[in-house]
Amino acid sequence: MAAPPTALLLLDGLDEVADADRRRRVLDAVQHFVTHYPQVPLLVTCRQRPYHDGEHYRLPLPAVELAPLSRPAVGQFLQRWHDELTWAGLYQPAAAASAQRRLLGALDDPEREELREMAGTPLLLTMMTRVNYERGLPESRAALYEEFVRKLLWEWERTKLDDQGQPTGLEILLRQAGVSTVSLERALNELAYTVHGGTDRRGAVDIPRATLRDALEGIHKGDDAARAAWAANVLKLMDDRSGLINAVEQNRLYRFSHRTFQEYLAARWLATGDFVDNFRQKLDQEQWQEAIFLALGCQVSVLGRYEDALEVIDELLPAAPNSTTDWRRSCFWARPTRACSARSAPGGKGGEEEKTARTGDGRRSGADDRGHARGRFTRPAAAAGRPAAGRPGRRAAGAGRFCRRARLGLCHRTLPGDQQAVPALRDGRRLCGRE
Repeated sequence: MAAPPTALLLLDGLDEVADADRRRRVLDAVQHFVTHYPQVPLLVTCRQRPYHDGEHYRLPLPAVELAPLSRPAVGQFLQRWHDELTWAGLYQPAAAASAQRRLLGALDDPEREELREMAGTPLLLTMMTRVNYERGLPESRAALYEEFVRKLLWEWERTKLDDQGQPTGLEILLRQAGVSTVSLERALNELAYTVHGGTDRRGAVDIPRATLRDALEGIHKGDDAARAAWAANVLKLMDDRSGLINAVEQNRLYRFSHRTFQEYLAARWLATGDFVDNFRQKLDQEQWQEAIFLALGCQVSVLGRYEDALEVIDELLPAAPNSTTDWRRSCFWARPTRACSARSAPGGKGGEEEKTARTGDGRRSGADDRGHARGRFTRPAAAAGRPAAGRPGRRAAGAGRFCRRARLGLCHRTLPGDQQAVPALRDGRRLCGRE
């Protein structure tokens, strides 16, 4: 009788083998192993969509879907992560212990539900852990995603280099072509914005190679041949190395490595340029709701342009809702923020407890930071009739528009430097027909 197996074989990332012939050889090797060593436990992982949508990914093995990491599993991951990197000398023991406590505290914060949702995905939990150790987690989800994107785009490959001071393959290609990092990021923002409308609720959109190639060629200043050759080299780099964009089918299809990144890059584009018109075009499209909240957060927490976020609300929040669309928009704008405590006098509570705006399905809307301004959309200066600072050429909202936001419960804190308390706000639930 054969001895019991003493090894567990783990093969991670079948979908990252983008070349079809190479993937076929991998699958044949796995099948051969299973046939000859049936008692050895084997686990092969693959993203859901390629495995379910393409027969050329499948194996004659039982298939299960991984559930999100549970809270105990997240705690165990964090313990092992910090222990391992401390043992390897990459983390200092005291700093690692402090970082672990800080992250666990953030995950247990009742007002940061979005962090708990993100922690259920191993990739996002890994990124969150790295960011937290280096500088702590930003309060804004948009600011956190900004950190994620920058790490995947500019730092992920560097961790795999023997000499981490040398430039990455992507940085070398950019320097050779005289293309700035800003140009590449803007091209990716526009690409995400373009493809996001075709997404379903399951994940990121498949991007045809020609679409990605055109986006890359558009930022190269050379002639047609030079642009084509450079874009091909960048695409080859993406084929070979996992990061922000992965090859699903080599020379054919690509995809952002997680829907979150596609959504945030689309939000980046939404938040800039003719941003009010951008918001107006997408406001009533369900698949754009999260991107809209992220775009507001990007304006406030990443770009520091509070006035832009206020202008979006001023322009698109109905002044006097009189149609189903108006009421739906009013409820939509109530989602990313929190209603305030009603005050009978400055500094007094007036007998009313703080109320929280809720969406139509009754969920708390203010605490999850989906608007990323954490309720900071306030402008007491404008409300008092004083001019409010903003971008050149942009008008400041008047007291009437400020009061319109206040009726919806759209602000509960003041911006840095504001000296005036926010007026008392009422519960926004009645606007959604909840009362």
